[in-house]
Amino acid sequence: MADDEQESRLSARGRRLWDELVSESTPETTKALIEEACRTADRLDRLNWACKRDGIIELIEREDLDGTYSIEIGNAMAEARQQGQALKNLLIEIGKRSENPSGVEDDILDGL
Repeated sequence: MADDEQESRLSARGRRLWDELVSESTPETTKALIEEACRTADRLDRLNWACKRDGIIELIEREDLDGTYSIEIGNAMAEARQQGQALKNLLIEIGKRSENPSGVEDDILDGL
């Protein structure tokens, strides 16, 4: 996929991340990870908006428990936490690949 084609499908945060991480020498396999990281970043922005719009906490009165209240965290917040972890894991993998683009692990015994 061409870089300009990719940029048109991403929102602002995803485009910034793409511009920061992709160069002409970036391997296609790494670009695939970066694309997923960009989409995840965009998804996090949409989830953040949903949390602001709808709130993240619901106060629920339960009649069967003598008027006690329980607090539940909304679904958008739980999904945002999962997406945040997914983005972190993708960025760690992208970082490893950029540190070692050949994909060959260094063997400490090679020098002996």
